[in-house]
Amino acid sequence: MRPKRPPTLTRKKWLRAANAQGVQSRIKSDSFLEVYQTLLKEADHRKRLSWIDAVALLHMVYAWMPRMLRVDLLNGINQQERARILKLLTKAQRGQVLDAGELETVMIFSNKSAVGASKVLHLLNPNTYPIWDSRVANEFLWKKVAQSTLNKADRYVAYQEQMLKWSKDTDVKRSCARLRKLNPLLKKASQMRLMELVLFRRAK
Repeated sequence: MRPKRPPTLTRKKWLRAANAQGVQSRIKSDSFLEVYQTLLKEADHRKRLSWIDAVALLHMVYAWMPRMLRVDLLNGINQQERARILKLLTKAQRGQVLDAGELETVMIFSNKSAVGASKVLHLLNPNTYPIWDSRVANEFLWKKVAQSTLNKADRYVAYQEQMLKWSKDTDVKRSCARLRKLNPLLKKASQMRLMELVLFRRAK
């Protein structure tokens, strides 16, 4: 079996991107931040998740994605699987980190998508779960990431682990504090959101 290709992003590269004028300018003028805050507040109101809550959050996530939500996949989830998914979503909401196997279960719920799963988990706990998409993967892993690689649970887990590790670094914290001042809508943004936003806005 071919060895797994390691990510190309380093802490120093992230710090350079966070301090780049172009990245900061794009973050400062980001028109989606208001919508993002609305979604975050709506998710925060759902303290005890029911299946209805989970489905509502999933629909909100897919309203901000280019792919359509396949309702047939969602309706095909049986009661036992629903209970398992809700248990994992609640676990994530409480700040616990899901492993790759658990993330794959959440992906079943999220259109079989690691991107969709990351966004649902981020809304439930923005301090622990960064958003994952093709633009972020192109910066964290390498350019022109294949869909098959992007959609692997272990790739997201590796990304999350790295972001959690770097989030404790003094220089990263300092950069995030500066980024938070760029836009009033980022005043209460989680550090994970700011770290992910740098990668998203660095992508061309």
